[in-house]
Amino acid sequence: MNKKIENLIEELKKECNKENIGLSLSLVNEETFGMIAAGPANLAVMGALLQGKEYIEIAAGNCHCEECKKIREVINAVDDEVSSTQHTFVINNKEDFADVMTRIFKGEFQ
Repeated sequence: MNKKIENLIEELKKECNKENIGLSLSLVNEETFGMIAAGPANLAVMGALLQGKEYIEIAAGNCHCEECKKIREVINAVDDEVSSTQHTFVINNKEDFADVMTRIFKGEFQ
């Protein structure tokens, strides 16, 4: 991801926080898979959960369009990376999910 995109995302996060607007943003390309949240935590968590559910459905599906293929590639790459770094997350409820996401955003799992 280039510096201009990073700066625009940071600016968007700041503006959303100023206006007390929830933000859930996912980033997906060949090199990047990430998620950013800002504003009211419940909105961001709900958005992330819904988006994650959609990705899981796509990964389990058999659609062969380019977008679904790309999502499956990224999910497989993330699974491989998580396995190789031995990070395991047990998520029993939305509070656990919020805690893990906060720790990821802080860079605790690199």
